Order: sequence, then structure tokens, then C-alpha cells
Amino acid sequence: MKPTETMPEITAPDYLRITASDKSFALNVVVVYQDFQCRKRVMELCDRVTRSIGRRSFRLRFWSFAELDAPEAFEEAVLTAADADVMIVSVQAAEQIHPRFCAWIDSWLSRRRRPDGTLIALISVSGWNSAMPEHVRNYLRGVAWEARLEFLPQEHAVAATADSSFDTAVIPVETVPGHQQPKC
Repeated sequence: MKPTETMPEITAPDYLRITASDKSFALNVVVVYQDFQCRKRVMELCDRVTRSIGRRSFRLRFWSFAELDAPEAFEEAVLTAADADVMIVSVQAAEQIHPRFCAWIDSWLSRRRRPDGTLIALISVSGWNSAMPEHVRNYLRGVAWEARLEFLPQEHAVAATADSSFDTAVIPVETVPGHQQPKC
């Protein structure tokens, strides 16, 4: 059965398509981050990996939550994630998850056909939200399970600041136990 028979196919420029035939990179990595501090954590991780395996070993594509509000960037991020080897999400722990982030996950999840890959969750925990990482972690664990991805969560303590909270509309998280479909 053709993919277009089950859902409309979104076409993307060739430079956005990531396929198994792309021999120039060992890993195709998609990064989605909430804010500057979250991006900084991803860059620290990427620097450590680069020192170990070299820069040419992976292809990185970055999007912030704010960039996902632009339809073209959102579509690029969805298409790239649907075929990625590794997805890294870097977020602040909270009782609520940003709705555009959830929409991005729902969109690539419904298009993903690969039977493997890894979801790395970098979850920043500050003093005021120290009880919240389990909500984000459980949601992302459910996403990984549904997509058949290895799930590697990492929590990181950060100093509480005025910018540590969401400054945009959010929706409540519903915790995803074990093998249920993830929900935002």
C-alpha cells in the first residue's frame, strides 16, 4: 500500500528529506527546544558527542517552540522528524505542555514509518517545579513507545528564574501510563 493511500503526503524539498540512502551522515538528528536555556543544554550534549564521534557523523536540524508557530517551519520539522534517527527534545518541567509542541509530536508520529530510532528528552527542573518532571517524562515515554523509539530521559537541575515558566498558552498534560497512546 502506498503512503498516499493512508494519508495525504506532504512534499518537501529534497534537502529536507532524510532517507536511509543519505550516506553522508551516520545519524540524522532533529532537535526541538523550548527556550534559550533548553537550547544551551542541547548544544552541550552535541559538543560532547562531537568530541567523541566527530561532527560529520550526524546532521542536526534545530527548531524552537516559537519557530514551530510558523507553518513552513512546522512542516519542515514534522517531515524531518518523521524520518530522523534521533530526536532530542529539551523542555522545562511543568504540569502543562506547550500546545504547538504537542501538535508537532502528533504530526510526525502519524507519519513515522521507521521501526527504530531514539528519543532523547532533556528535562530542566528548577526549584519551583521539582515535582513536575514526571508529567513531561511520562508523556514523552508514551510518545517513544508509540513510535517504537528507544527512550533516554535526562533531568537536569537549574536555578529557578522568572523566565522558567511558560509565557504562552498551555494545555494540561494527561499522564500516559505504560502502553496507552500519548495525549497532550
